[in-house]
Amino acid sequence: MVRYHRSRLAAAFFAVTALLISVNAGAQDAPLSAPATVRSVLATSDAEIDFAKAKLTFDKLVSPALDISAALNQLDRAFETVTRMAGPSPSNKAKLTAIRTYIYESGDWNDRRPFQYDMTDPNGQKLSNRLLASYLDTRRGNCITMPILFLILADRMHLPVALSRAPLHFFIKYTDDVTGQALNLETTSGGYPARDSWIREQMPMTDQAIANGLYLRPLTRRETLAAMAAVVVEADLERQRFQEGIEIANIILEYDPTFAYMLAKRGSAFAAQIEAEFVQKYPRPADIPSSLRPRYQVLQERNLSDFAKAEALGWREDQ
Repeated sequence: MVRYHRSRLAAAFFAVTALLISVNAGAQDAPLSAPATVRSVLATSDAEIDFAKAKLTFDKLVSPALDISAALNQLDRAFETVTRMAGPSPSNKAKLTAIRTYIYESGDWNDRRPFQYDMTDPNGQKLSNRLLASYLDTRRGNCITMPILFLILADRMHLPVALSRAPLHFFIKYTDDVTGQALNLETTSGGYPARDSWIREQMPMTDQAIANGLYLRPLTRRETLAAMAAVVVEADLERQRFQEGIEIANIILEYDPTFAYMLAKRGSAFAAQIEAEFVQKYPRPADIPSSLRPRYQVLQERNLSDFAKAEALGWREDQ
């Protein structure tokens, strides 16, 4: 038998977000399951996508105590403030400047509490730090929450922006309406432009990964939702809800087959199932009862297949 790769079980990845439990119109109806809620959000038409509501909906699945209404009110106030700062009939440049000023510069507009990069957890390894409401409250963010807040405000101001990714990292793609030039905006560093070459120097990636659309390209609106939903899978794996995590990963990958990180997360979930169902119970594969060997074999194959698919796209294990 081919062994699964144990080191991949504990591989660290970045991510995004969780989910509001939806209730049907009738008060007696049961709430949607987490997988059904994720699918419902990802099925939203492009014209109806609201990044703030989607992100908070996903976050609610991770942290059921989250007050979505309160967080939306905070975002509404932020948008109103940025709109005033941009002035009447603002240019895209004025809108962008207002967003940067509101987020990163200390002033009355943000109660002299600018949003800053959390150097104690820059990659958002702590699950609670990946939640948008936590970022709004603490004003300490990471490479997940910082670009998402920037995206929400910029999208509401009708700026030509999109989320983009690098290994273990997100940033913003902005298209200048005057020059037509596409710019990378590094939201962990003031929201200022960063060249592709600089990003690649800071976060090495293969040419293969870029060619296959893993990194540096603008994500579609629906792919952005898929990226935000990754935090729900991460929470499931952390809480050992492996099967639910796999189900949600399946849905995410339907909407973004190039999301190699999610392939690796799903592969890790299969590895976790092997660990829980077999490795902890049977010292050697030969000790596994014959009736359980088909299950063991299937999990092995799926684990190795997901990592092989991710690597074929150009993903590497440190990404």
